[in-house]
Amino acid sequence: MCFLALTTSSTWLDYASILVVLINCVTLGMYEPCEETSSNIEVFDVFIFAFFSMEMLIKVVALGVYGYEGSYLSNNWSKFDVLIISGEVLDYFLTSLGIHIQICHALRPMRLIGRVQSLRDLVTILLDTVPMLGNVLILYIFVIHIFGVVGVQLWAGQLLNRCFLGEDIPKKYNVSLSPYFASKHGEKGPFICSSDGKYGMRRCRDVPPYSQDGETCSLTANEAVPAAAGARVNGCVNWNLYYNVCRAGDQNPDMGAINFDNIGYALIAIFQVVTLEGWREIMFYVMDAHSFWSLVFFVLVTIMGSFIMMNVCAVVIATQFSENLGRETGEQPAGAITQLCNKLTFWLWRIPQRYKRYRDKVHPSDSESRSTAVMDQAWMSFKKKLATVVKSKLFDRVIMFAVFLSILTIAVEHHKQPVELTRMLQISNIIFTFIFVVEMALKQLALAWAYFRDRNNIFDFIIVIISLWEIIAKADGRLSVLRAFRLLRFVRLVHFLPYLKRQLLVLKRTMEEAGSLCMLLLVMGMHLFGCTFSFQTQKGHEIADRMNFDSILWSMVTVFQILTQEDWNLVLYNTMAATSPWAAFYFVAVIVLGKHVILNVLVGIVVESFQARRSSSSDDDSTSSAPTSLTPECHSAVTDSSKTNGFSRRVLSCFGSRSSIVTNSTDNKEDNALMALFVMYSKDGWVNIMYGLDAKLTEYSYYMFTAILIIEVLLKLVAFGIMRFLKISWNLLDVFVVLVSIISIVFNEMKMADAIPINPSILRVLLKAKKIRVLLKTIIKTLSQVGNICLLFMFFFFIYAALGVELFGKLGVSGFSVTTDTPTVRVKENDGADLKCSYSADFGSDARVEWKFSDLKGSQTYVVFSGKPTTPYSGRVTMYGSNLRFSKMTRKDNGVYDCEVSGNGKFGEASVKLTVLVPPSPPLCRIPNSVTTGKSTILSCHDNDGSPPPQYKWYKNGVLLPPDPSKIAGFKNATYQLNTVNGNLEFRSATKMDSGQYYCEASNDAGPPQRCKAVNMEVRDINTGGIVAAVIVVLLLLALLGFGIWYANKKGYLPRKSESKPKPSVVYQPPSLYGGEDEDGDFKQKSSFVV
Repeated sequence: MCFLALTTSSTWLDYASILVVLINCVTLGMYEPCEETSSNIEVFDVFIFAFFSMEMLIKVVALGVYGYEGSYLSNNWSKFDVLIISGEVLDYFLTSLGIHIQICHALRPMRLIGRVQSLRDLVTILLDTVPMLGNVLILYIFVIHIFGVVGVQLWAGQLLNRCFLGEDIPKKYNVSLSPYFASKHGEKGPFICSSDGKYGMRRCRDVPPYSQDGETCSLTANEAVPAAAGARVNGCVNWNLYYNVCRAGDQNPDMGAINFDNIGYALIAIFQVVTLEGWREIMFYVMDAHSFWSLVFFVLVTIMGSFIMMNVCAVVIATQFSENLGRETGEQPAGAITQLCNKLTFWLWRIPQRYKRYRDKVHPSDSESRSTAVMDQAWMSFKKKLATVVKSKLFDRVIMFAVFLSILTIAVEHHKQPVELTRMLQISNIIFTFIFVVEMALKQLALAWAYFRDRNNIFDFIIVIISLWEIIAKADGRLSVLRAFRLLRFVRLVHFLPYLKRQLLVLKRTMEEAGSLCMLLLVMGMHLFGCTFSFQTQKGHEIADRMNFDSILWSMVTVFQILTQEDWNLVLYNTMAATSPWAAFYFVAVIVLGKHVILNVLVGIVVESFQARRSSSSDDDSTSSAPTSLTPECHSAVTDSSKTNGFSRRVLSCFGSRSSIVTNSTDNKEDNALMALFVMYSKDGWVNIMYGLDAKLTEYSYYMFTAILIIEVLLKLVAFGIMRFLKISWNLLDVFVVLVSIISIVFNEMKMADAIPINPSILRVLLKAKKIRVLLKTIIKTLSQVGNICLLFMFFFFIYAALGVELFGKLGVSGFSVTTDTPTVRVKENDGADLKCSYSADFGSDARVEWKFSDLKGSQTYVVFSGKPTTPYSGRVTMYGSNLRFSKMTRKDNGVYDCEVSGNGKFGEASVKLTVLVPPSPPLCRIPNSVTTGKSTILSCHDNDGSPPPQYKWYKNGVLLPPDPSKIAGFKNATYQLNTVNGNLEFRSATKMDSGQYYCEASNDAGPPQRCKAVNMEVRDINTGGIVAAVIVVLLLLALLGFGIWYANKKGYLPRKSESKPKPSVVYQPPSLYGGEDEDGDFKQKSSFVV
């Protein structure tokens, strides 16, 4: 029991715990979400769990569990350890059931908080801030909730609006179209329309026209019907014209992450607006779907949430931090790694001491040792003199000058520098390295082992060793990192700038305290979202997003991007699409805790540390100096009558009690209002600008204002005296305003009023306001105090800029890249062609290369698949390496060829546009022979064979017609319109001047131009007289014809109608039964029939 108590109270257990926690951090960094956990990491995890479980049991047995002060659970940090161990037990239990969460494994580094004093202080400050911050956060959530509810009530479901096809166009015209219009950015930049009854800014009629091969389409589907029958039509169909029905679709913008369909998604959108990242796109979406006045909502959210509530949180955190920090006394202990390093250094330092003690015991002093004492004394005397030289200011200044020169040589280096400059820099680097080696040797001789007790000397030693390694290894591009280490020489300047060094130490401490918390966030991100950011491209390839949590490195980059709020919303969209909308809680926690809480606390630490170091270095000055007032200096100068000279007092005595008018003129509100009134009515004043008063009135008011200002300056000069007047900077500004006003009047009289474009009176009335003067004075004093901060920033800027030149000065296309030397290939028909494609070695030696062809109509086919040409291309296509070779090209091969390379889990592609050159044939022209004046007519010309499609020219009487006649002197009165693409020459209203011989010419780069046969077109007027004469002749002929018919009828030349007679009766007698003598048994006609 006593042994356990001693073990618990010793520092060895704390050091061992810190070491195990650091090992745990290393194992967490080795975690790979996309791979199976290695057995080594599992062994380490079990060892870490067993160690801390044993530590808890030892402390429980030695201290007791609970019930009195000093017990194990009476310490809050011990309770925190029990919580973490319980979570690990729960993780192991869930893992045995097949449920892999391991969230509590990510909390293991938080054990470091309870074992390092600085982290405990930081967490304590955060916990003390919670009560005050809680009220602010509740109000903050309440405000966001109100705006979220308003958003749901106004815009629920409206971001789903898309422009759909009004009729079944794909089935009617046999084309492949999406059901609704999608921009080239897809749902990352959707086209949201406003439905009927809304006042949104986008309608379906605003859908941009369809484009094909870079050409904007303008034809309707009916106009392009002849193309299906085999005729060539110059132009394409604007299919986007048929997206004319606005209704709700299936997905919201940004992969469904941005909408106001329910309160959850509305809060996500409102929080994004508050962070000022991507809020503009959300506002545009709502304005497009609902109304332009929706911007009022977003302006209010931005002002209330971002500008007010966030700053209130910062003030609360800073206030509580100052109060908590004021209660703390004593020096802050070192960090965990620093503690271990100090302990290790102490152990190493004791080794030579114990060895010396052992040597003295084994070899006591005798006569021979006395003979060497003289040499030791001489050596010690030399070391003392050498130490005096090394520690002198002259030695430091020489080294500082050498460091400065070496920094200049590093800054001169650049990409594609001359060879002579490269040689000079190499020689200078050798010289400076030699100087620093000599410095290191002298310090080691003077200080011996004490040289390594100073961390600055250890830092210098490392830089010198790296410089020697660089020179010996002759560092090329592969060892550019060694050259980059030369930049660390710049850090040596900090040794000679104590104040800058103190600031760097404060920043170092701040970053150490924030490191563990950032480590916790990124490890949690790896366990939550590791190996989930995989998406499929439009071509079916699965790729991983650049911002991911698949490794400790990329998790660190992603968390840092979220903390800086640069495109963090894009990471949020990908996470929600890949996992669940609940992932938004992680991002909110990172931004609120990391960006707004922890960052403000760290800023408070920096400020308090700067003030503490400044106050400790200037205690004597602070006790003797009085507080500085921010009130205007002229007020204190005027009210202090003892500071005025004798002449001024005698002058003021003449005024008696009215002298207060002069002495209080600076802070008199009536005077300030009067001066502002004169400025408004002065020349070029605001009232003149707004209401356009008479120019003479404003000019006289300006003269009056200048006179009053001169009187004010003279009164102050008499009241203060010349010396005291000139000591006040605001009085000098008044003199400047007076001089500029007088010069302005002079220039105005000389008709040079534009020489002074600024009205100085405006500056004067602004500076008459007391609060503005206080603000300006505060800014000026602040600028004088941040000189070292600016120097520190310049220090970092220079280091990172030079490091970027050294490491990335030759930055080009690297990594997984696919390129082509010939992105555009033009070849004649029936000739061969090579399509080249190359890829980086990152794809591996067995990379898969495929070629895909897209024709002009958009259909795709494989040319090479699995390393072999497909059936349509077998026999005339071969592969050599990753390149493609055609033995014979046809005009059907026009299009785009994609070289797709995949390997090592990556994918890349490069495109080659192939144009088969076919010369044009004689075009088919349609030219009318005769055209009536004032009628519209079109002369058409087209060629079916040329590739690329030819351009068309029209000639009239052998003279080339310009495409734009309005720009040519001889054709300004022409009324035609010429389309060089489709070959149409249109006359809207033909005149006689358009008569002539016309022919068309088709040309491209493939061969000589071809012309059609010339046809003479004549424009004729309408023959009105001939038409009237023809009508008269026709009428006369009709009259003669009618008279002839009448006369012939009268003379009986035409047949008449016969008179009607009664029909004869026909008697039918039936034959006798036996017949008579006159009958022979047959029917006999007794009388004739008359018909």
